[in-house]
Amino acid sequence: MADYLEMAKRVLEARVSLRKTEVEAEPDPAELARASAVLNQVGVRIMALETGATIGVWSDLDGPEVRAALRTFGSDSLPVRYLDGAGIPIRYKLRRVEGEPVPMNVLAEMERHPEKSWVVRDRMLKEMGWR
Repeated sequence: MADYLEMAKRVLEARVSLRKTEVEAEPDPAELARASAVLNQVGVRIMALETGATIGVWSDLDGPEVRAALRTFGSDSLPVRYLDGAGIPIRYKLRRVEGEPVPMNVLAEMERHPEKSWVVRDRMLKEMGWR
């Protein structure tokens, strides 16, 4: 019995130590600057909605690089909504980036597949000959 307790104690101490290391690790300033540039370039917003903090992204500018930048800041656990979608307050809809939001049928399909919505977007727009 003592051997099991000693092993459990060591495992627990190792997990606590690992978590402390993860929490105490400083983010790389260069990576933070790169991620910030990506998010600013595509006009990402942090919105205060009734449901809480939510990331706002333009549907035509979403992609893996945007999601990676959100991960860099630890914001990848927040919900993502499309700024050109329904239910977004008008104060967040001022667009200051180049590009054109996707057609509403494409946006609706993107919202049905949030895990890789940009893949759905690119496929549908290619099929439509839109870009």
